[in-house]
Amino acid sequence: MNHAASQGPQNFDRGKPTVKWLGPLRHILRPYQPQQPKPPLRAQHLATDWVWRPTFWQTPVAYSGLSGAGNGTALNDEIKMFHNADHAQITSRQIIQINPINLPNFGLSLDVYDFSSGYISLAVRLPAPFAKNLRKHHLLRMDYALKVRKSLSIFARLNIENGPNTTEISVQFPDNCENGILKFDLSSLKFTERRIKNIWVDLIFEAPAMNKITLEDIIFSRHPRAKL
Repeated sequence: MNHAASQGPQNFDRGKPTVKWLGPLRHILRPYQPQQPKPPLRAQHLATDWVWRPTFWQTPVAYSGLSGAGNGTALNDEIKMFHNADHAQITSRQIIQINPINLPNFGLSLDVYDFSSGYISLAVRLPAPFAKNLRKHHLLRMDYALKVRKSLSIFARLNIENGPNTTEISVQFPDNCENGILKFDLSSLKFTERRIKNIWVDLIFEAPAMNKITLEDIIFSRHPRAKL
């Protein structure tokens, strides 16, 4: 895997690139009716001291559809899209998931057409409570529900900004797996626990041209390892 340097949380505060707003597409589909939050896949069944589903999958966003998304486009306060394409035809949408089973009310859909770059990356910034008291004996788990029109290589890269350094660990998604689990073992990583500033995960889609990617759900959870 050969990608550009990880895009840190400092980039979340930059201005939004100019994009075309597709309008409130959710209202074309059907009016939004608030519902009880649904359980986060299987993560709620395991011993954990922290569980989080990004708000993009829980509540309506201001811009439900964006066309011609450029490098650094913010989907909301927690998620940004990055790529290095000179020419990119990308449409991102927050979609309503009708009659989902164990899925949240919303999902993220990416339609990629002409694309001159090798990858698209979604940087998901984890909230501050996750970084608090994070220790090397923790295991970070990511549950996901994903659909693609055609198979492609997908990676998840965990980034831990601690002091002046950023520690990274990457895990590849299994092939042809629409619902699955990824785990990041922190025990082998070198970072200073008390100096953690920010944590984010890059979801990297390689060679995404002429593809449709739907991320139906994503859940992050933190699990303490049993002491030996």
